[in-house]
Amino acid sequence: MVDYWQEPQIQTLLWRRPAAECYNSCGTPCDLLPPDSPPSRHSCPMTPRQSHISAALLFTVLIGCNSADQVVRYTAESEQQQFLTSELIRDRFQSVPFSWDVPGEWKSAQNDEFSKFAWLAGPSGRTRITVSDLPATAGIAPQVARWGGQIGLQPESPAALMNSVEPLPLAGMTGQWVELKGPNETILGMLLTYKEKLWVVKLRGSNDDVGSLREQFRSFCQSWSSG
Repeated sequence: MVDYWQEPQIQTLLWRRPAAECYNSCGTPCDLLPPDSPPSRHSCPMTPRQSHISAALLFTVLIGCNSADQVVRYTAESEQQQFLTSELIRDRFQSVPFSWDVPGEWKSAQNDEFSKFAWLAGPSGRTRITVSDLPATAGIAPQVARWGGQIGLQPESPAALMNSVEPLPLAGMTGQWVELKGPNETILGMLLTYKEKLWVVKLRGSNDDVGSLREQFRSFCQSWSSG
C-alpha cells in the first residue's frame, strides 16, 4: 500500500495547483503551494491597503483600551422617580392655554394619569383640585353623570344631574359650574369647552372640607382667562 504523504512525487502531484485556483481570504491569487505545506497552512502576504487597515484597527483598539480614565458617567433621574407636579408639567409642556390665580393656601400635589395640574387644600389637607382636558366630543352631561356616580349619587336618570349645572361667566368665555353633594363627599367643578377640548376643573373632598372651600374654588374658576 502506498503512503501518499510519504512519497514526495505523489505529494507534489497532490498539492501543486495553478495559481488561478489558489486565493487567500481576500480573493488575491496565491503562488503555487510549496510541495511541503498543505493549503490550510499557507497564507498570502497582505497588500499595502490591508496593512494600512490592520494598523488603523489596532491603533483604535489600543486607544480604546487606554482611555478608560476619560469615561464620564452621568446619572439621570428616571421618570418613575419624578413627581409630576403642576410646575413640572407647566415647564415641560406649556400645554394649557389659560392663566388663573391659585389661592396661596393650596399646595401643589402629584398629578395622576389624567391631570395636568393638581393641588391639595382644605382643613384636612386632603381635598384634591385638578385640571385636566378631554376631547370636546366627550360632552358635559356624561362627565356630570360620572361624577355623580363617584360620590354615590343615584338619580332617576343621568339627565336629572344636569339640574346641578349652571353657566359661569369668565373673561370672554362661559364655563359650566357643577355642584354635586353625596352622602359623604362633594364634587365641585367647572367644565369649559374651548378649541375642540373640554377643560375639566374638579374639586373633590369630604362634605365638611368642601363647604369651607366652595367660594375659594369658585373664585379660582372665575379667574380663568385665555391666552
